[in-house]
Amino acid sequence: MKSASAETYKKYKESAERGTSREHVIVALKDEDYPILEAIKVIRKTYDISLGDAKIAVSSHAAWKNTVDGAQGLHDDFKQAFKS
Repeated sequence: MKSASAETYKKYKESAERGTSREHVIVALKDEDYPILEAIKVIRKTYDISLGDAKIAVSSHAAWKNTVDGAQGLHDDFKQAFKS
């Protein structure tokens, strides 16, 4: 699994400071084959937002739709397991 390095965080932080939109960075992280959890962490640190806001920003973006849809079954199974 690919992890975001200190250089990755620096690259995107500098890009954001130059005015790069959050949406552009979300797509770039997907294009660079980062896992969704790494993308969420990078967005959180880059734009100094809460973990919840970063999760919503990444998981609701069209670039991550297939990843989110693919994980929905597992998410539902966990919810059901913890209800019992």
